[in-house]
Amino acid sequence: MIASNKNISILIVILFIVTRLLFIQYPFWGLEYEDSFIYSDTARYLGFAYDYNSMPFKCQSCIDGSYVNCYQYGSFGGHFLSIPFMIAGINWIFGFHYSNIFILNFSFSLLIVGLVIFSRYKFNLQKIFALNIFLLLMTITPFITIFNTSGLAETISSFFIVAFLFSIYKTNESNFNIKSYEYWLTILFLFSAVLIKRENFILIIFLYSIPIFRHFFNQSVLSKSYLTLTILSTLILFLFSLYIGLLEIENNEGSDIGSITFSFNFLVVNLKQLLIAITNFKYWGLTGFFFIFSIAYVFYKNKINKFGLMCLILSVYYIILYSSHYRSYYQVVYNFSDPFETLRYSSNYLPLIILFISTIKIDFSLLQSLKIKFILNIILFIIIFTLIINVVNTRIEFYKDESISRIQPIKDLLAISNSNDIIITDIPIIFHCYSDKNQKIIDLFNLKEDRYQNILNTKENSEIYFLKPKDKNLDSDMYEMIYYNSTFKKIAFNSVNYDLFKYIK
Repeated sequence: MIASNKNISILIVILFIVTRLLFIQYPFWGLEYEDSFIYSDTARYLGFAYDYNSMPFKCQSCIDGSYVNCYQYGSFGGHFLSIPFMIAGINWIFGFHYSNIFILNFSFSLLIVGLVIFSRYKFNLQKIFALNIFLLLMTITPFITIFNTSGLAETISSFFIVAFLFSIYKTNESNFNIKSYEYWLTILFLFSAVLIKRENFILIIFLYSIPIFRHFFNQSVLSKSYLTLTILSTLILFLFSLYIGLLEIENNEGSDIGSITFSFNFLVVNLKQLLIAITNFKYWGLTGFFFIFSIAYVFYKNKINKFGLMCLILSVYYIILYSSHYRSYYQVVYNFSDPFETLRYSSNYLPLIILFISTIKIDFSLLQSLKIKFILNIILFIIIFTLIINVVNTRIEFYKDESISRIQPIKDLLAISNSNDIIITDIPIIFHCYSDKNQKIIDLFNLKEDRYQNILNTKENSEIYFLKPKDKNLDSDMYEMIYYNSTFKKIAFNSVNYDLFKYIK
């Protein structure tokens, strides 16, 4: 039986790898403009005249000019340099390619599985959770297979969250033995998770919750070593928050959207959208239903092991945190939200949910006859095959949506222009991921009138292209400024979302 389980695990891991390698044929960045592309852009910019002094540890992008000759850059305070440094390492060894971020995330998705397998046997957790359930759900949940190889930060973040989970679990089991390596790994993985994404500060709240958790399982509530761990972790994160200006980041975001970034109204609306996404077969497959069932089963049986409770509590923390935060400018101003917007955030903590599900043990002793087993295996095979088809179809659909709306217009414009030409656009970060290093790209929203006139006067033999969104009635004044004392002619351009204009003398 052990050999059989190992063979099944190997087969699932192979299937896990195959579902993610689909990014080679069907790459998917993440559909979100800034969050999906900024890491690849910044990583490339690190190889040129990057200014580390002005905005320490915050991602920067050239918003006027080229990588080689940048007239003006902008910073993105909500995104840290950790992942760009990783991508820059790949760029330095193999040269820049837009797919380097996909390869990096693919590698970390494998590391998550490897970490779970290693920790299960290293910490003797075979009876705590079912490995094959974890592997299978990570393989057949559509959105996680896609977002695991996207341009977003959640996959790498998720690795450190899972690493923190196993280290804090083992540290708790050893009564916070300060001499154990897991004790110090807990601090390391906590800080590493925060270095990737600032919302992982929630892990310190989880650390504060440990005494309540220990009380629930009749363990000694406090110890000096636990207090030392908490104080050290808090001090490190406090100093880091001062270094990056965490409060300033939140205040800047609030001023940009004209509202506070966290609210109860966001919580209610986003929880509703999350529930819709969880029960959407195209997004979550059957995993969302398993999650709901597992929670109901725990309450019905009033029984859960320590590891499962840790997974559930930490998952709930993340769900509340993400749901109480605004999704986008359009949600704040136009009250627009969509279940799709929950997927990126969910990919950060989905391994925790799946680990929780895998701790649920149901007695199937009534299904022991060979005939029933054979029938169940046939049904299970059909279900898994259907779910894999759903994974593939969902990836292709996401790929096509993003390609049409985001990627193809950029490729088409770059194909008809050259690196001496000037491109004015509202999506410069995406251009940076595909353009030549000498390509002059200007962010429309940072283009001032005096700079615009200077460009017209000094363009020499360069052509000027303006890529205008068809449905952007907002910021109309900004678009009108493009035509100030100049003539642009609309030219043929095959795009459902953009019109292309060319400057005529």
